[in-house]
Formats: sequence, structure tokens, C-alpha cells
Amino acid sequence: MSQEQKNQVAEGVSSVPQASPLPPSTVKAVEETQKAQEGQGPEEAAGSVSSVDTAGTTVAPAKKRSKRKTRLVNVAEISPRPSYWPILLALSLALVLFGVIAGPVVVAVGIILALVSVGGWILERR
Repeated sequence: MSQEQKNQVAEGVSSVPQASPLPPSTVKAVEETQKAQEGQGPEEAAGSVSSVDTAGTTVAPAKKRSKRKTRLVNVAEISPRPSYWPILLALSLALVLFGVIAGPVVVAVGIILALVSVGGWILERR
């Protein structure tokens, strides 16, 4: 290894140039994002320099997004009403499983009750 190579290694400078597969504007945007994540504000990271897109035209800096005003909702508004359909579905599925042991008539009754309970639960109004 030559003395020049040793000096470059000691200084932390790579002799191989870094090639990026991304266009320069994307690299600049990534660097700005990294600066912003390191604790600098977006104003410091973006600076007053406008970015250049892939076509070579100048693009104005992005505007700050405003927060949407959201309406607070009550728990009663989003909660479902009490219903008997889920318990009826559970009992009818248990009847179907019991029908496997007992006989085909019990399975048929259990399947009919399961279909009715699923239909009732789906068509239930809020």
C-alpha cells in the first residue's frame, strides 16, 4: 500500500467516488429529510434553495401542511348496539358440531340456524 493510500485511509476519505443511482433532486431531498430528522427544523434543512426536478426545471419549496380540523366523537356514536345475533350464531355452530356426533338431522337444523343468524346479524340496523 502506498503512502498516499495510507493517508486517505487515515483521513477517512475513500478513493472510490460515490455514485448514486438516484437523480440529484432526489438525493437532495433525502439529505434534507435526514437533516430534519437529526433535529434541525425543516427551515434549516430546506434552506432558501429551490429544488430542481428530473426535467431540470426549478420547483418551488413545498408548503407546510395545515392540520385538518377533526370532530370529536362520542363512544356511543361508534359503538355497535347490543345484539343477540352473535350468541345465536355461536349456539348454532355448537349445534352443528354436536350434530356431527348425533346425526345428520341435528347438523341440518344447526346449519339452518347458523345461516339465519348470519343473515340477521348482517342485515341488522345500527
